Amino acid sequence: MGNLIPLAQNRSNSTRSVEMSVVGFDIGNENCVIAVVKQRGEKTDGQEICRSGCAKELKMLPFETFEGPDGGILIRLKYLGESHTFTPVQIMAMLFAHLKEIAEQRLEMPISDCVIGIPSYFTDLQRRAYLNSATIAGLNPLRLMHDCTATALSYGIYKTDFPSSGPTYVAFVDIGHCDTQVSISSFETGRMRILSHTFDMNLGGRDFDEVLFTYFASQFKEQYGIDVYSNPKACLRLRAACEKLKKVLSANPEAPLNIECLMEETDVKGFIKREEFERLASGLLERISIPCKKALADAGLAAERIHSVELVGSGSRIPAITRLLASLFRREPSRKLNASECVARGCALQCAMLSPVFRVREYEVQDIIPFSIGFASEEGPIGTGSNGVLFPRCQPIPSVKVLSFQRTNSFHLEAFYCNPHELPPGVSPKISLFTLHGEKIRIKVKVQLNLHGIVRVESATLVEDHVDDSVSKGNPHSNMDKMDVECASSSGSSDMVVDGVEDSTSVRSKSSRAYILLRVGISPVTVAHFPRMPFIIVLILVRENLSFSIRAQFKNKTLLFKVENGFGIEEDDGTRKDKVIRRIEIPVSETVYGGMTTTELSEAQEKEIQLAKQDRAMEQTKEKKNALESYVYDMRNKFVIVSLSGWGLLFFSRYKFFTGGKGKKAENSHSKSVGAAGTENMEENDDYVEPWKHRRFFSERGSLLPLKKSWRKQNLLRTNRAFL
Repeated sequence: MGNLIPLAQNRSNSTRSVEMSVVGFDIGNENCVIAVVKQRGEKTDGQEICRSGCAKELKMLPFETFEGPDGGILIRLKYLGESHTFTPVQIMAMLFAHLKEIAEQRLEMPISDCVIGIPSYFTDLQRRAYLNSATIAGLNPLRLMHDCTATALSYGIYKTDFPSSGPTYVAFVDIGHCDTQVSISSFETGRMRILSHTFDMNLGGRDFDEVLFTYFASQFKEQYGIDVYSNPKACLRLRAACEKLKKVLSANPEAPLNIECLMEETDVKGFIKREEFERLASGLLERISIPCKKALADAGLAAERIHSVELVGSGSRIPAITRLLASLFRREPSRKLNASECVARGCALQCAMLSPVFRVREYEVQDIIPFSIGFASEEGPIGTGSNGVLFPRCQPIPSVKVLSFQRTNSFHLEAFYCNPHELPPGVSPKISLFTLHGEKIRIKVKVQLNLHGIVRVESATLVEDHVDDSVSKGNPHSNMDKMDVECASSSGSSDMVVDGVEDSTSVRSKSSRAYILLRVGISPVTVAHFPRMPFIIVLILVRENLSFSIRAQFKNKTLLFKVENGFGIEEDDGTRKDKVIRRIEIPVSETVYGGMTTTELSEAQEKEIQLAKQDRAMEQTKEKKNALESYVYDMRNKFVIVSLSGWGLLFFSRYKFFTGGKGKKAENSHSKSVGAAGTENMEENDDYVEPWKHRRFFSERGSLLPLKKSWRKQNLLRTNRAFL
């Protein structure tokens, strides 16, 4: 991939680069895909791994689950003959560790930075769980990226034929194994924006498999008199056969179904046409149109304005789905992207863009959050509207908002989802609780909706102000280099005020006065910053010992700002008092509803490290076993001289102990060292071992012939017995 340029180079003119890479993970319900961006290109590795399901699907899982003390799900598994209990976060961490191991083996180098693809309907708690799992596995997730956003990135970053007249709108429909996601994106040269995210988290390819399963289960009960539902193994085999049948029907008008010994030693046969299958799945097909129409409505676009429709996902190959989307968007869906790898590729590209290791083509990616998030204090909701929406639905991420409070003591802020009907069924609207420890003073709270789509209090600043005559006198030797100076109005602010949104384009303020911030003592220049001018940011570089003045028109009033000897003052009619503002960071404690604490996260990391060590020890033991067993089999057709016969018996007795007897796998911690020592000793004495084909050497020397016969009768038989 020619647009990836390594940054990790020596400071000299050497072109040698450091071997580093970043990865993207697409964690599906049925498969996982790993995409790797290297310095010289990109490749994708696929690996089928089953992941755990949600609470309503616990009965379909092949392991024991039960409710924990906190109401969460616990999983009981056997490991090395012992029963262990794990949380879903720990199981997910094991999956991430396995994916990391696969990527490192393929790349032959360690990896850390990654971007993980997630469904757009993931809540704050689920996003935090993914981050915790990745942290436990030793990964550094730079971003949690929505699946459709990753697909849009892999689609748009390589295209250079977008018209310059305006944005190009593309619809992405992702029908996976268990869910359906739809997104409308806007593309321009060098940038892309997500306009809407919609979903149906209970509609996917497996639902079409279930239609066939139900049809044939009832047919076999009538035709053969067997109840498939009563036999879990028969259900598993029939579902697997129905999934294959669905794929056959995607390319053929009809298909047979044959299963030998499904249950009770009964062979079953079935047959279905594509028209019959589409009639049975008509209800599912109608449900696909719902998120598509909602995505168009949220984006504020008509179907005619959609330039193209990209269809991806493992469940998107049914012809009826293609016809439905063609009639809905009034254009034929295209399949320009790899349906199984596009999400992982987009995540890998985003990871390369965020990682300092690579310099990627400049490309702006703007995503949105599909839920409305609000904040509330003890007095009630904070924000706009009666429900306290602070970050409305379809808010771009990342976003930052600043809240101002007048408080007499510590207080709490609670984050919550404002509209529960936007959430998946059964999800609690509560997100987290923040406790701010302050005094009777003004506090500014910076709330962030970060790249992961997680809301958090980034900082809380305690603001102290008092009158300082040195400011109005213009004393350049005052202690202003240690603090920010704010020339503010003496009128107090309201109890709770949303100051505005801080982004890269503008700074908005509800204040009726402008103020000046100065940092004195920055050599060789002093920066004068006027940040609260509405929609205007003025930067003035002032050399030290330089004097000048500047006039600014603000709200029909002329303000005069003077800089004398490198020190700035503001002049007006004298009715305003100058104040020195001290800003002190105050601690903020966070409690995530249903989330992991720091202690629990540390304990999970330690447990994962221990399990990983045990796994490595087992793998090394198996490798030593295989090497030793191969050597022993190679020794079957060889013999040793009498002086080493006792050593040979000792070696084979060690081999028997190491392998645990006849075929029994002994997982002894000492067995690896024993086997390694035995193999090394045998290889050291390999020069004394002669193959049977050299028996003529002994027969030609009569003095050695009796020795050979004696050794064969006594020692070789004993050696073979020890070996067997």
